[in-house]
Amino acid sequence: MINDEGEPHATGSLSRIINDYRQAGTALTKLALSFEALRQQIQTAGQNAAGVPLARDPASPVSSTVMVHCLGRFRIELDGEPVPIPDGGRPLAVLKFLAARAGRPTPRDVLLEVLWPEVSPDASTNRLRVAVHALRRCLGDTAAHLVEHTDGCYVFSPNNATHLDTEMFQQAWRHGIAAERMSDAGTARHSLEMAESLYAGDFLEEDVYEDWTLVDREFLRDTFLNVLTKLAVLSLEERDFAGCLDRCMQIIRHDVCNEEAYGLLLEAHIAIGQPGRTAYWFSICERNLDRELNSAPSEKLIALMSTVSSGAGRRPANARRTAD
Repeated sequence: MINDEGEPHATGSLSRIINDYRQAGTALTKLALSFEALRQQIQTAGQNAAGVPLARDPASPVSSTVMVHCLGRFRIELDGEPVPIPDGGRPLAVLKFLAARAGRPTPRDVLLEVLWPEVSPDASTNRLRVAVHALRRCLGDTAAHLVEHTDGCYVFSPNNATHLDTEMFQQAWRHGIAAERMSDAGTARHSLEMAESLYAGDFLEEDVYEDWTLVDREFLRDTFLNVLTKLAVLSLEERDFAGCLDRCMQIIRHDVCNEEAYGLLLEAHIAIGQPGRTAYWFSICERNLDRELNSAPSEKLIALMSTVSSGAGRRPANARRTAD
């Protein structure tokens, strides 16, 4: 193609230049996004590139990062540093209740009913006021803002990036279940293992006599047992017998009558070629079921025992009765 001056158009060259420019722009945009993501990660962690804690400006609008641990031993971290908490008493109880509901406002009347159920409204209101004052004094200037009161409600850490280990645990579990339903075993195992690692202990394990902790503790424990069971099954399918045995033992420590765990345990020992251990764990199961539930092992467990050679030990009593 010729232009008005009789010279050829540089259409091809111009197109290449424009294309190169666009590619360079895309690359720069990706680089900028990557840099911003890295900057935010560093800011969230409260550290600079050298790993030195960044100084916090109390007047800065940038929020802090708060990590609340309710699984196992209760503790709070602010920008990676431990927050001082009361040694005990109602100030600590107020903190635990609010922290376990991080970000969700709690009406004053709810706190009064939970922590002082048998005390008159006037007396319990005064006790709450004293407890919150003592709590803020204990937290100190750096963390006193973690407990705020507005519109008749108390709320924990409303203006910070707050992470609650119980929520992280449940999110990992749900992700694992969803991946399992999609037949994505790799993602399921990864997510369930993450949930397993997050479960540092029962919910507020030092507060077993606080009524308000009971429902959450039992729900989270049951969820953890579900996580362990699914990981034990995956381990058995992948011939990771050590992983299967470990998960089964953890389940039985929590629930001595969990027949599913005993069944997986027996299958693993049979696969390894340990008939003696198979018979031993069947007898433990038999004894616990009889003592705790006044029942006998299921037909499935008895059938598993029938695969063990007679030299492994005595034939289970229940198997003899069934055969009779």
